[in-house]
Amino acid sequence: MQQILKTRTYPCPVCAYGLDTPAANFTICPSCGVEFGYSDIGVTHKELRREWIQFNAPWTSSVIRKPFYWNPWVQLIEGGYSADIPWLNNLTVTQETIYVPVKLFIDPGVRQIVEFGVPA
Repeated sequence: MQQILKTRTYPCPVCAYGLDTPAANFTICPSCGVEFGYSDIGVTHKELRREWIQFNAPWTSSVIRKPFYWNPWVQLIEGGYSADIPWLNNLTVTQETIYVPVKLFIDPGVRQIVEFGVPA
């Protein structure tokens, strides 16, 4: 699977997108659009994250092209912000086992066939 979170040194504290420079004065995150030192005055990063999520977490930059495999939800989860995705908290994840039919010959003289399923 393609890793969504850019492997950069500086993750955005709002959306976890990998930035080239620290989230400091006038750095703008192309993913969530926060301009640090301006958009975050008097507002926490968590509040900005919730606001971005309320608008369906869009790619905000018109200058930097959205990465082909970019997915904001995977980005937030990989960045450790899954608790801030409201609809994710209501999901139940289950693992489903798929069985593949297998034929075995028990007695080569009789050529009896036994069919059963094994996990794929």
